[in-house]
Amino acid sequence: MRPWERTRHALPLQILLLILLVVLPACGKKGPVRPLLKAEPAAPGRPEARQIGGSILLYVDLPERNLDGTALTDLSELRIFRRETAGGVCAECDEPTQLWRSIDPLTVSRDGQRLSIRDDDVRTGYGYRYRLVPVTSRGLTGAAASLARQMHPFPPAPQALTATGFDRLVRLQWTLDPELAPGLTFLGCQIYRSSGEAPFGLTPLTSQFVQGEKYDDLGPQNGTLYRYQLRCLAEQSGVIVDSPPSAIVTATPQAE
Repeated sequence: MRPWERTRHALPLQILLLILLVVLPACGKKGPVRPLLKAEPAAPGRPEARQIGGSILLYVDLPERNLDGTALTDLSELRIFRRETAGGVCAECDEPTQLWRSIDPLTVSRDGQRLSIRDDDVRTGYGYRYRLVPVTSRGLTGAAASLARQMHPFPPAPQALTATGFDRLVRLQWTLDPELAPGLTFLGCQIYRSSGEAPFGLTPLTSQFVQGEKYDDLGPQNGTLYRYQLRCLAEQSGVIVDSPPSAIVTATPQAE
């Protein structure tokens, strides 16, 4: 093949490559423009509203990161907005805008990163909605967590609770009031335990409801002071309601 013939055959290939370089980038997929995430607190995690006796307790995990994924190091405030409605929770209402409480997360009851916030100003038959907003020391507000709960009749607290220590065992005994409000179905009791003067955690001692009026705790160590508290639970229309807590009792197991 003569030199000019090689040039004549190579020219179309060069043009083809040039066309591909121009066209291919334009064929990539285009999606919607994503907004840039901000260095503002993420929403509090695992929000839960639970009725305990005549109160509503709000449980929530403090956020540890910002919306952009960076570490949250300056959380200073949790603002709680609240709305009360007669006849139950208003599902069609807008999120509450009236500030109910502003708290320092370090001053409320907590179990690790999980907070417990009590609302005692509630009425049976009424509904309550909450919006929890984290705020930084720079005044930046983060994403909100929403909660709702209706107040129901509740079972009576366990009575006459006693605790007796044995060798690596504490025996609890109590009495139950058989009278329940109409519509309530008794489920059992939950036991809470702490050692020394430590506060009770948010998790009960057993994952199952305790039936009857006696329980043997086989986990304690001899020579350690333990504190116990009970709550009964009942169900109404698929909603579980806790009784008020029992009195606190103590026991120290000892070797026989």
